[in-house]
Amino acid sequence: MRRMFPKLMLAVAITLVVHAQNAKAGVIVDNTTQTQVGNGQIGGGQFEGQEFNTGSQSYTLDSILANVGGLSGTINGIGAQIVQDNSGTPAGGTVLTSFTVPSIGSSFVNKEFDPTTSGVVLAANTNYWFILNYSSGSGTFGWNYAGTQTASGPGSLGAYATSFDNGSTWIINNFGPGTPDLIQVNGTVVAAVPEPGTLTMAGTAGLFGLALWFRRRLGNKSKMSSN
Repeated sequence: MRRMFPKLMLAVAITLVVHAQNAKAGVIVDNTTQTQVGNGQIGGGQFEGQEFNTGSQSYTLDSILANVGGLSGTINGIGAQIVQDNSGTPAGGTVLTSFTVPSIGSSFVNKEFDPTTSGVVLAANTNYWFILNYSSGSGTFGWNYAGTQTASGPGSLGAYATSFDNGSTWIINNFGPGTPDLIQVNGTVVAAVPEPGTLTMAGTAGLFGLALWFRRRLGNKSKMSSN
């Protein structure tokens, strides 16, 4: 048992540091299980955006799911972006990344959008907009929305926004509040940097264990020599 003590102390010290550095992937906010009550159209000069807040933690953005479909006609260059909120609107907000856009068909299903830039950090307690747009064409597709603000995850949903002039200006909650687009934002919690106090504790515990081990070894050698 005595020989195990320093090893245990070292294990505790290492665990303290590793635990502080571990990161967890998961859902930031999700309302894709809510019942859809309609859909916003993208196409013909109309863009659609949904606001969300990250909650108390920072995340590295992993992916976004949106419930889209209803494609009709021809629409080219479908695009998606994350924009940092600018005083309650996406207009003039900083674009963090664009996304690889999945194929969109006539059926409404959850489609995964993957960021084209890796390592995009979504700051804690910050509002962002996920925006769907297009570059040209005469067709349209839709993004389903719910009839409630209810969502799961540590984050929350805010307003939705519609632009009728290709994203130049935006109207917030133009059909009234409480009908957010169906969206799931996924991210990995940004690894916490251990505070100096934590590192000091871990180091002290490790050194204490080693010192005690050496002291006991020396004591055992002295007893053997006297015998």
